[in-house]
Amino acid sequence: MRYLTEGLPGTGGRIKVHPADFVVTEIPLYEPCGQGDHVYLYVEKQGIGSLEAAERIARALGRTRADVGMAGLKDAQALTRQWMSLERTDIDRAARLRLPNVRILAAARHRNKLKIGHLAGNRFEVRIRGCGPDARNRAEAVLAVLAARGVPNRFDYQRFGRRGDNHLLGRALVLGRHKEFCDLFLGRPRAQFDSPRLVRARQLYDQGSWHEAVGLFAGSPDHQRVLAALVRTRDPARAAAALPKQLARLLVGALQSDIFNAVLERRLDSLDRVEAGDMAYIHPKLPSSGAAGPPMSEQRGGGAAAAGPPNASRGGSAGPPTASAAGPGAAGQETRRANSEAAAAPPPPSAPGEYTGGGRAGDATAERSPRGGAVFRVEDAQAEAPRAERFQISPSGPIVAHKVTLASGRPGEIERAVLAEKGIRPEDFHRVKFLRLRGDRRPLRVPIADAAVQPVGDDILVRFTLPSGAYATVVLAEITRQA
Repeated sequence: MRYLTEGLPGTGGRIKVHPADFVVTEIPLYEPCGQGDHVYLYVEKQGIGSLEAAERIARALGRTRADVGMAGLKDAQALTRQWMSLERTDIDRAARLRLPNVRILAAARHRNKLKIGHLAGNRFEVRIRGCGPDARNRAEAVLAVLAARGVPNRFDYQRFGRRGDNHLLGRALVLGRHKEFCDLFLGRPRAQFDSPRLVRARQLYDQGSWHEAVGLFAGSPDHQRVLAALVRTRDPARAAAALPKQLARLLVGALQSDIFNAVLERRLDSLDRVEAGDMAYIHPKLPSSGAAGPPMSEQRGGGAAAAGPPNASRGGSAGPPTASAAGPGAAGQETRRANSEAAAAPPPPSAPGEYTGGGRAGDATAERSPRGGAVFRVEDAQAEAPRAERFQISPSGPIVAHKVTLASGRPGEIERAVLAEKGIRPEDFHRVKFLRLRGDRRPLRVPIADAAVQPVGDDILVRFTLPSGAYATVVLAEITRQA
């Protein structure tokens, strides 16, 4: 991996020595309004991933993980706070849950299920331990470049799973290679990533001892479900179909991410400049800060009061602040919507890749991206250069699916070359049409805001805000020079 700040020295050091060294607070797109059939839970988790936290909450309430809505996935090796939702559940019972590594800080009602993308951004507070000399100045120099040019918007290692093969699993699904999927998902043990129990289960699968392997996958319900279907049907396609939809979407998303990263890598040196043929991404304007809305009609929780907003009406705890999307000089402004506005919360984003029209004056050909901005094809790069310098627009890369809009000119040549190298065509995504992936564009860079560095003994504490979908670990890799 190349760094945008290649010429600057890094700080060295280690992140995530302890989960509490890496604190993530989700910035919601809207607040629960206090009414409706959906119960929103403000969840603090530590040392486990978002899907595992959702699984534990669902199991405790007699539901399935698919019933749990969330706006985004958060790191396992971290202390994170985010909203999750469940329809038609007892709010008092949910608020009183006591689960390993999971705390319910608040509960409130709303009228729609949380879906991926229903967030404005994330705030990060990261302790980098054991830094080298002059760490604060080095970190601040890197952050200054990132603030001026933007943060490379690559998908980081978390996207590809502990074994680093999520994109290969997604590729097998998209190409309809179901035996290849099962062999990779259930076999090929890797002792450096798999527990001894999983190593043995994978070995048994590879040896054809499937019945014996099923029991050893007991601690991994998704693997057990797929293998049980394979044992029952002897059909890899039907076994792959047993994969939970949420996980299938995650795996195919990893393939899309791998393709995007390859495009970004080829354009890293010019990620802050648009070229003719680019599909330029229009960064959403930041909403103005508003006054706090009235108290929610129903909110409960058992967490610490310091964890949430001042408008909790019961339980002494509260949820997170609602804030504007991260952007230059403005992320960190907390924005509250009155109940009348929050109740009419924005509709869920379109399915990934579905353009819904839009744009703005002066961009007659702009198409609305479900990621929050609009895109348009650049015809005169020189004329658009000032807007790129002001961080109003950025070049974008493809999130490939069957209806993706590819760039033209030199940017388009890069995108088509990457697809050819990966052996993927947009139309291949018809094989996973049940996931409703149609294609999208993602900016090659994103703004960073509220960046600050604080020395703590031999360590430094780094704080910053990023828009939704951006990875803090990309920023930290630029600072430490350790991917």
